[in-house]
Amino acid sequence: MSILSRLTYPARPSRHRPFSSRAQALTITPGRAILIMAMLMVMAAQAGQVATGHTPPHMMAFATAATPESAGITQSLADARASLDAGNPMEALRRLPWHTEGLPDELHAEALDIRAGSEAALGRILDAIKTWHTLYTAGFSADHSVHARRSIQDMLRALPPGDVTALKQRARNPVTLQWLNDAQPESYSPHRSFRTPTRPMGAKELPQGAFSEHVAVILPLSGRYANLAQAVLSGVKASHEAVTSSQRPRLSVYDMGDSPESAWQKYQKAVEAGADIVIGPLTKEAVSQLTDRQPLPVPTLVLNQPEGDIAASRQVILFSLQPEQEAARVADRAYARGHRRAAILAPRSSLGERLASAFSEQFTQQGGRVASVQHYAPQATDFQAVLGRILAQNVDMLFLVASPEQARMIQPQLRYLSTRHPPVYATSHVFDLEGRASQDADLDGITFPDMPAMLGRSGVQGHARLLQQGNPLWPRLVAMGFDAFAMIPELAKLQQDPQASHTGLTGQLRLDSQGRVVREPHWAHFRNGRPIPVHGH
Repeated sequence: MSILSRLTYPARPSRHRPFSSRAQALTITPGRAILIMAMLMVMAAQAGQVATGHTPPHMMAFATAATPESAGITQSLADARASLDAGNPMEALRRLPWHTEGLPDELHAEALDIRAGSEAALGRILDAIKTWHTLYTAGFSADHSVHARRSIQDMLRALPPGDVTALKQRARNPVTLQWLNDAQPESYSPHRSFRTPTRPMGAKELPQGAFSEHVAVILPLSGRYANLAQAVLSGVKASHEAVTSSQRPRLSVYDMGDSPESAWQKYQKAVEAGADIVIGPLTKEAVSQLTDRQPLPVPTLVLNQPEGDIAASRQVILFSLQPEQEAARVADRAYARGHRRAAILAPRSSLGERLASAFSEQFTQQGGRVASVQHYAPQATDFQAVLGRILAQNVDMLFLVASPEQARMIQPQLRYLSTRHPPVYATSHVFDLEGRASQDADLDGITFPDMPAMLGRSGVQGHARLLQQGNPLWPRLVAMGFDAFAMIPELAKLQQDPQASHTGLTGQLRLDSQGRVVREPHWAHFRNGRPIPVHGH
């Protein structure tokens, strides 16, 4: 099979006239098609597909899904792929199956990839971004996610800057707009790099592929956040100790106490002491004390989101574990797996409202509908009434916001009311690392995202011992501290290359155009009281 036939885009420009959507269509000229194909060939060569015979994600479907039940779908997808490779994207779309919900992951991923490639070939760029984003967030496999991300990025790079600008003006979906902004930030200039935030004159720069000589850490090590800060610090120290002695930087630790205002005072002291990079602070209020004083003199990796929006800056990297991000990823995954009519069950609490809102916003933006939102008292034990109202709405999924104790009561009552209840998705709040299988059998069937380290899949040697010795009560914060320090040599590359990523305890980490660390979690579902990794995350 030729290289061109193994790529997502058709090998030749479409014989059809571009789709004439007033909202988004762009004319894909032969020149633009050649640019797109050239970039894809470079990407394939760099990935070693030609040299190693690596099978790209869209070909895996036909190697792994040859069951009699899927034979008809497999043939339809093969015909659709052949039409797309022959330069006939309209025919490819016509041959795609109408319904993809319930298909094996490889076939579902193949259908999404063909649809997105056809949309791109027809000039329906915004549709292509949305479809590839669905594949990117579906969690079928790491290869599929990387393939989808690179497909979007290479498609947009092959377009003239004016076309990207026009698409940004037409885009209404925030997710789509984010991809466009990543491809062309607001301060875009053809003579500047992909990410173009500013650095003040005389400011220190991030090290290139090595640790800085002096790293400072600013945390509330005394006061009401002391336990949380100590967990983060134990992760930072463990990561620091893992560096070979010849490359290990000096580490200075500053206790800012409870006062947010003291964060700036400690920051100034760290800079005066010669710090090349600062990690921290930890709370929103303290982070705002620094971001409100931009431009900062040294690169700073803050460990929370500030209050309100900030301008992009090369000097500030935002790394947080906000639960709203997990809720949004649940919405992405649910939509990607074919769910369109959701229900939400959340406690009457600040956290419950935040997670319900984050899921609802993201699911709606993707095109789904939230048909029912139900709340329960945090101390409740009988959930049959609210569950009955949810089941009456004929929804095809339930987003559950609950602690492990609450979920252990809710899930059995849901099974009692309906043996064919809709799938249940939750955030990592349902997973008690200290839970026993005999208890958590009540959680069977719930799907949730979490850090790979929490699921025993981080790829970092000795991570289980590290988390337990660091702080067994707050292992996720230990993992965050570990990754914050371990990322330092790669931060410059992550800023410069949107395809670059860092494999950490908290997930696969990359930076968006606003300097925010984007964390891709792993996925699991409970079976026999144990969290079982879902295939392909």
